[in-house]
Formats: sequence, structure tokens, C-alpha cells
Amino acid sequence: RAFIGGFGVNHKLAYDLIKPGVGALSPENVIVVGAGVLSGTMAPGSSRISATTKFPQTGAIASGNGGLKFAAELKAAGYDHLVITGKADRPGYLNIVDDKVEICDAGNLWGQDLCDTTDALWQKHGGNSSVIAIGQAGENLVGVSLTLVDRSATLGKGGLAAVMGSKNLKALVVRGTGGVAVADHLRFLKLVDRHMERVRKYPLRPEWIDKGINFTMTKADWENPRIGMEIYLNKVKQGRMCCPSCTMADKEVLGVREGEHQGMLVYTAGWSGRSRNFASCCPDSSYDKVMKCLDAANRYGIDSHSFSSIFVHAVRLYEQGVITNADTEGLVLRRDFDTTMALLYQTAHRQGLGDTLADGMVGMNRRFGPEAEIEANFVKGLETSQDARVTGLGTMEFELALNPRGGHHSAGGSPSYAGAGASVDKFASHCARMGAPPDAVKRILDSPFGFNVGRLSRYAEDWYATLSSLGLCNRAQINRFHSIDSCADLYSATTGFEISPEELETAAERAWNVKKASNVREGFDRKDDRLPPSWFQPLKDAEGRELRIRDYYGTKDLTPEDVEYLFDDYYDERGWTRATSIPSREKLEELGLGDIARDLGLTAAGPASRTR
Repeated sequence: RAFIGGFGVNHKLAYDLIKPGVGALSPENVIVVGAGVLSGTMAPGSSRISATTKFPQTGAIASGNGGLKFAAELKAAGYDHLVITGKADRPGYLNIVDDKVEICDAGNLWGQDLCDTTDALWQKHGGNSSVIAIGQAGENLVGVSLTLVDRSATLGKGGLAAVMGSKNLKALVVRGTGGVAVADHLRFLKLVDRHMERVRKYPLRPEWIDKGINFTMTKADWENPRIGMEIYLNKVKQGRMCCPSCTMADKEVLGVREGEHQGMLVYTAGWSGRSRNFASCCPDSSYDKVMKCLDAANRYGIDSHSFSSIFVHAVRLYEQGVITNADTEGLVLRRDFDTTMALLYQTAHRQGLGDTLADGMVGMNRRFGPEAEIEANFVKGLETSQDARVTGLGTMEFELALNPRGGHHSAGGSPSYAGAGASVDKFASHCARMGAPPDAVKRILDSPFGFNVGRLSRYAEDWYATLSSLGLCNRAQINRFHSIDSCADLYSATTGFEISPEELETAAERAWNVKKASNVREGFDRKDDRLPPSWFQPLKDAEGRELRIRDYYGTKDLTPEDVEYLFDDYYDERGWTRATSIPSREKLEELGLGDIARDLGLTAAGPASRTR
């Protein structure tokens, strides 16, 4: 009850089981895979699985979160959490069917790509199983690797696949034949019916189902002749998929209907962002080649957001002479299809320049020196997928600097999204829906920037922790129908433990503080909370206009001092020490985490001195 489930219990287990300073790729590192309290039930959008470990790209202890069937199958098999440690002496995979749990030989799968591995395991264990597999990138301990759940849902940007590879763990397979009982099924079904009625009345639902996350494309992306909405609807879209209990069907089945790659199918969590990534790598290529790049990244198990950022940066450094032909072993770096495919292969197999790209921006900086860092966009070693010079500084962009995981928008993105250009009143109601108390909403809205993104980010993170602990989807089109009140009702009806909205929000805050404490033990503090320095330099758009980092409403250019002020407000809202970003002893004791306060050496005067 203190940590709810999923994300919350994952991070308590990780704090207890991951020894400070342990290597991310060592046998002693731990992977915790956790389903939420509502996973496996009819609660709308309750499909999410959390995976928590020490990530190799950043050295941080954090969680990835993905959809599709794994959480539901795990719960139906009778389990809430898996804890994986050690290292197998040869390649294997974990197979779970109800009470039968075994490590199976994966010698014939090692070296195969992620999609072929998943297909082979489905053929062997049945299509009703759910599979989390790795490709060659994970096997070769690539930092920019990730896994896919059931070939489609991304999980573990920053190297979860590499941690699996370091353990000789090719895949996790689970099939459950049981069910998930709820304590008060009549109350539960009334809550589900009420939710579904709201969903059915949502006027934009048909467009969400038709266009998915592509519905949120920028005007430039929408009209792009290579990857825009006309291409998506008429040449790319084959069908839609949904996770168990989903109300929106936001996963994609994509296809190529013509040209060299005709007949190719790609399963993915979304077309718009991933197509934009690879369109930036090969700007003169047609949609079918963009699709081929996405397919290759999926098969190797490489994160498209990280790779595209690193690729474009590498070409820029090559054009500037920082990277030479000697560094590339004769490969001429261009933003085109052939170079993209070549570097995807090299990165997945740690060959040539790809051995450097495999470690992300940090690897490039380590090899090519300070000149490589000037225009790099990363936080705590993890490449950012947003740029506040383009979008404005909302929670999605601001939280990149704060998230212990590094430059990833998981907690500041969809869960706190109120809509581009949303009114202050809409933000007020949105804050209340997430569980921010009235006095906090006043502080959030008392800002020269329209709203205080620092103070709002605290509640965005806690809302993300609430959803992920319950197993609920955090995408905007799904979580918009949930509130802290409805979540407390669903938890109470499911478990039989009555919980108030305030107690649920406190449990989420407790989980986030444990996540922070894990990373304090690893030496992270305020010096690591930073936006990329490049964001404070002008960026030229395609039309030659200079873009500068601005507040969410675009009314004011922001300086580094403005952002530090917002950091101060975030730490204040969290009850953390401003100078260090470390949770105060008082805050931890208030949350019932006095043992962690003592573990961190915190006193009334503040944290004991520590270095990284």
C-alpha cells in the first residue's frame, strides 16, 4: 500500500537490491519488471509494464515503461514482479507459464534480430504469449539500445537491452491462463462503464483512432510531402493495434505499398516521431526508405530518437572536420539512406565508427573531445528527443533536465500535457486532475511565464508515478480520461483497500523520492540537472529564422538564470534542498522514509558532503 505496485514497488525493490556503485553491465545489477495493480483487469488503458534497472548509458537507476500484453499475461500467470540478477553461462531466455518458470537455451536465437526472435518464440510457445526480446544491439551491449514488447511497444531507452545482453538474457516470455480477481466487481464495473461512456462521447476519438499520435503532428510535419498525413493515410497506414483494455488503439501497423521495399510491414508505437527521426537522417529519401530505416532500428533494437540525434551530430562533425575519414575507416558521412543504414548496422554490431556511436553523445564526446559537445543535445548522458527552442519550455522539455533517467520525457510529457496554447484555466483544472492541491495550483499559476513549469513538473512526475504504479497508460489520449479521484476509486475497488486521492498522490510522491534517493547514492545532485547548453544558442529553422528557447506561451526568451530560478521552484515544491537537489531529511521522514534519510547521511542541517 505504501508504493502501490508497478513503478512504485519496482523502485523500492531497486533501492533495496541494487548496491550503490555497481556496474550497469555487471552480473550484480538487477532488472525489476513490474505490472501495475490494475494490469490484467478491464480498467481502461491498464496495459503498462515497468522495467527498472541501472542504465548503462547514464549510470542512473530508472524505469522504462511500455504497453501491449506483457503486464496482463504476467498478472494472469500469478505474478506482479520479476527480479532478475546474475548472469547465465550461455545465452538463454526466461519462459513463464503460470507456475512453471524456466530458463531455456537461446543458442539458436543469439545473433538473430529482435523481430525474428519474437516470431520464433511465438511459434514455439504460442501467439498468446507475450515477448520482450533484444536484438543484436542488446547482445553487443550498445548503450542506445532498447527492447520491444511484442515487436511493437518500446521499452528501456538508454540500454535496458544491453543490461539483458550482459546477462546473456535474450528474451522474456510469459503466458498466463488464470485471471485477475477484483475485490468489488460491481463497483469496479460501474467505474469502468462510467469511464467508457466519457470516452465514447469524446468528440476527437474518431480522429485519434484514425490518425493516432500522428494527429498531433506539427503543421510542417502534417504537410511534409515525404512523411506527412497524406503519405501516412494513403501509402503507409495498414491498420491499428491496441493494448489490452485500450480505448484508442494507438499502435501502428505500417506497410510499404510500392517501390524497392514493397510488402514490408513494420509494427510500431507511432509513425510521426519515428518518421521524423529518420527523415532528418536522410532528408532526400522517399517514405519507403524512411520505413526501411525504422524497420532496421526495430530489428537491431536501437532507439530511433537517440540514433537520429547522434547520426545528425556525427555528420555535422564530419562536415566540420572534427571527424575524419580515418575515424570512419573511409565511410563518407552524408545525411542519406545508405549512410544511415550503414551506421545503424555498425552501431548495432559495434563496428567502425558505430562502436563510438553505440555509447551515444557521451561516447562521441569522449572520443572527439570538447568540439563534439558544443551542439550536442543530451542530459545526464541521454539524448533529448525535444528541443525547447522549437516547442517552448513546457513540462516535457523542462523535466528532461530533472528526470534521474536523463534526457527522456516520460514523466513530463503526455501525463502533464494540457494542449498546445492551453489557457491558464485549463491548466488549473488539469493540475487538480493530477492531484495538485489548491494551494499548489495557486503557486503554479503565479508566474510571469503564464504558469510555473518548475512547480508544475513536480505534480507531472507524481502523476506519472501514479499511473505507472497502477499500470495505466500515460499517453495523453488515454490518461486524459483518468483523474486522481478515479484512480483512487479503481484502486479501492480492485484491491479492497480503501485509499483516498490524497493518500494515492502521497504514495506516488514517496515512490519518486525513492527513485531520487537511489540516484543520490550514485552521486547525482543539482550539478547534473541541466538543460543542454546548446538550447541557449539560436537555432535556425528550415526557413532561416532564428529560434530561441522561450516559455511555453512563447512570450519571453529565457536565460540560463530564468531556468535556474525554475529549478529552485521545483526543488522547493518537492521539499528538497535547493543547493543540492537532495531530498531533505524532513521530507523523507514525512513520507515514512526515515531509514533512507539515515542511509543517505542526512541531518537537520542538510546532506552530508559527498562527491561523485
